Amino acid sequence: MVEAELEKCPVCASDRYLNPNMKFLVNPECYHKMCESCVSRIFTLGPAPCPICSKTLRRNKFRQQTFSDAVIEREVDTRRRLNRIYNKTEEDFDSLRAYNDYLEQVEMITFNLTQGVDVAETEKQVKAYQYANKQSI
Repeated sequence: MVEAELEKCPVCASDRYLNPNMKFLVNPECYHKMCESCVSRIFTLGPAPCPICSKTLRRNKFRQQTFSDAVIEREVDTRRRLNRIYNKTEEDFDSLRAYNDYLEQVEMITFNLTQGVDVAETEKQVKAYQYANKQSI
């Protein structure tokens, strides 16, 4: 039952039973999934609101869903983005303790962004770090 629910488009309610070649796409702005034909239909004329959360989305940002769970999809994207910014290695630190503190800070930032905790302040912190360390990034 749960598996069939996951294979159903929340917008048009079509499912893989009737359309075995159906592809689901997600947009990293909100991570709501919808089938490829709904994306084509809704976003043909340009940016439009997400049918689920009403956030304005663009068609070119949609991509094929990698994981069946949107939480995992969001966390992987967040980690990928943060790894490009927080890219120091153990050799960049004087002690193992300093490196572990750095890794813990990155994990706290990842947690805040994926779980929606203090997002504005966390994004500000990431931008400040990125600006201060733009030479080494």
